[in-house]
Parts: sequence; structure tokens; C-alpha cells
Amino acid sequence: MRTFIRVFCAIIVILAGAISGCGKNQQCPGSPETSREEFEIKRGLDDGLRVECDLLADSLLKREGPSVDDGLAAAQLASICERPNRAISILEGVINRDGDEKVNVVLGWHIPVKILGHLWIGTIARQAGDVAKAKNAYKTTLKDIEDVEVIGEESLAAICHLYLAEIEAEHLKRPDRALRYLRAIGHVESPEGNKVDLYKDWALYQHARISKGKDHAAKQLSYSGETPNPALFAVIHLYVSGVIPSRLGEYIRPEKQELFAKAFFDRAMVRTKGSVDTRMLRLVYGKRCEETESFNEAEKHYSALFEDESYFSPLAGILLAKCKSQQGKIADTDEILQKVIDKYPGYESFVAEFKKIKQEH
Repeated sequence: MRTFIRVFCAIIVILAGAISGCGKNQQCPGSPETSREEFEIKRGLDDGLRVECDLLADSLLKREGPSVDDGLAAAQLASICERPNRAISILEGVINRDGDEKVNVVLGWHIPVKILGHLWIGTIARQAGDVAKAKNAYKTTLKDIEDVEVIGEESLAAICHLYLAEIEAEHLKRPDRALRYLRAIGHVESPEGNKVDLYKDWALYQHARISKGKDHAAKQLSYSGETPNPALFAVIHLYVSGVIPSRLGEYIRPEKQELFAKAFFDRAMVRTKGSVDTRMLRLVYGKRCEETESFNEAEKHYSALFEDESYFSPLAGILLAKCKSQQGKIADTDEILQKVIDKYPGYESFVAEFKKIKQEH
């Protein structure tokens, strides 16, 4: 368990750092505290970023024999510019042309373009409010997974079922259908140690929340020393599903990285239509703000996630307590940890280990 806490902190800094350029004492993404003058400046910069992204996407698509990476990057640029139809059209072209080619998405995970492309189409369609297109994209992905040999097919199938369940429960208000998709995650075979086990645990929680209520679901949540790293899990999920743009690092000039990261997060939080993406974004960016010692911003993300009463809420409560502890606010730390135990008794051993490590340091 001690290893989990330390690895959690180390890995999330590395991966989230690639997304956000905010540094120590700088305003982290998602900060609502902006003066009118700053807003006007930021709005102008956002407009400039939109134009720059449009021009870059055009130049990538006009290359002679554009590569798969060029096409995927152009699609993500179009999505960031809030041009969903164009982004989907680009992805469909890449799928038709290079669908069987495999690309490295994150940490050496190579996924066929047609599977990755349809996952991204699902995300873009969800963000645009087109749930019919999103459902079709995820169902197509599930069919492709059956037809193509791919590493991590269990996790990819779980991602599709999770989003299909979200669409049914939150958008179409059909909880019975959502429960069927959640049960499907439980039936997915998973190799030992595979992150799909976390999807199964999440699905069990969501199933209990829909069928028996949030209080019952909270009581069944528990931490195990075998639980996969949820921070690494969240970043990988956001990359693979296309919520976080994973193909743009080499295309954005270094001096634009911080501006891009801030603009992306602000837009992502506004455009995100479902709870799955919102909760994972808060986890990732809360940790990033914490590591840059932007504690006020980190606490806003963690507090929102803790009060949300979701699968990641007990972890968010512990991270919120960690922020308080780093600032020497011992009474606040203890109060939050007690709330975690009261609401999620299955995390009592994790809280005890956290307290032990805190005392040693």
C-alpha cells in the first residue's frame, strides 16, 4: 500500500506534466478567478489559438501522402477548435485509408487505427451532444475488437461499455440498459494485474449506485493493495479515448505549450458532457496543481470530486487531506480523513497507512 501511494504521486506528475504546462506559483488550468481584463486577453489568445490550430490542421492534411500521425493530429486539432463534424470526417478518412495500421497511443500501447479512430469519434460525438453517433461508434469499436487481434482488448471493450452505460443512464435516462452494459464489463476476461480489473470494480460501483442507491454503493467501495494505480489508469484512459489530445506534442511550439494546456482544460471541462470524463479530468489536473504547489486550485478539484460521491471520491478525499497536510493544516487533514472513513469504511486501512506515512515524514 505504501508503494501505491508513492508510485501514484510519481507517475501522475510525469504524465500530467505532459498535458499541463502550469508551473510553481502559476495559475493552474481551470481557475475561475480571472479579472475582466485577463478574460479579454485570454479570449483573444484563445481566438489566436483556434486560428493557429486550424492552419496547422490544414497544413497537415495538405502534405503529400499525409501520415497516420498527421491525420490523427489534424482530427484532434479540429476537435479542439470545436469543429466536431470536420474532426469526425478526418478520422473517418484515416480509418478508411490506414485502419489496420497500429499506432503507439501511450506507454507503448499499440492500437489499430480503426479501433482508436472510432473511440475518438465516440468522444467527439458525445461532446457535441450526438449520442446516436457516439453509440454507433462504440458499438463499431466492439465489433472491431472481436475481429482484430489487439493487445489490451479487454480494457478497450470495457471503455466502450462504460461510455455506453453513461449514455443510457445520463443522457437517455434508461437505467435498465445502462445496467446491462455495466454487467458486460464484469464478464470481460482480464489477465492478472490488467487495469481492466479497475474497470470491473468501477462497473460494480456504478451498477450498485443505479440499482440500489449511492449510499449502498459507497459502502461497498474498498481499497486493496492489489488495486491498479488509479492516476495512471485515468491518464491512460483519457489518452486512449481521445479526451486528452495525445498526438500534438511535436506539432505545438514550446512557447505555446502552456497556453495550449490552459485553453484545452478550460474547454474540456465545459465541453465534457458525461461524468466519466469530468471525474478523471479532475483527478489528473488536481494532482498536477498539487505537485506545482497550487494548493487552492488542487483543493477545488479534489473537493468537487470528493463531494461528487463517485467511484473516485474516497481517493479524492485522501488527496484533499494530503494537500491540507502539506500546508500544515493538521486539524483540517484529520477532519477530512475521518469523513472518508465515515462515508467509505472500506478505505479505513488505506487511511491508516496514509497517516502512518505522514507521521514518519
